[in-house]
Amino acid sequence: MTTVLNLIDKDKRFAKHSGREYNVFSRTLRNPSNIEKWVGLARPNWVLMDPESYWSLRGERIEWIFDDENSLTGVKVHQNEEYKGESKTQPDIEEMEEEVASKIVEERPTIEKRETPQIDAEQIEEEHTQKEDEVREISNTVDELEL
Repeated sequence: MTTVLNLIDKDKRFAKHSGREYNVFSRTLRNPSNIEKWVGLARPNWVLMDPESYWSLRGERIEWIFDDENSLTGVKVHQNEEYKGESKTQPDIEEMEEEVASKIVEERPTIEKRETPQIDAEQIEEEHTQKEDEVREISNTVDELEL
């Protein structure tokens, strides 16, 4: 068994994404703001990790280590014959990858493009002038009838 420590600064080991709280893990970086794209795991705990740490642990039997404050302090990497946990509660990272991808990545519906109507200002002005002329004509007719 090997133990890998979480190097993320203790005050930066939690993150929120889409209303869910994640533990943050890295075996190489202290500052999570340097990580552009995270890899998310859903089982047995919600954990975000940098890609380098993910690839170094991928396919291994792991067990997360938490302190008294529920902060992720490290991970135990077990050889298959050493691992005594149940696979349902401590799955390997490869088993988690597909499930997490479906939960974290959200498909957004495509927005239908609509054609912007074109406005012909000259045509509108001409129609407006015609309407004013018609109103004037009606008004003149009414005045004549009143006389």
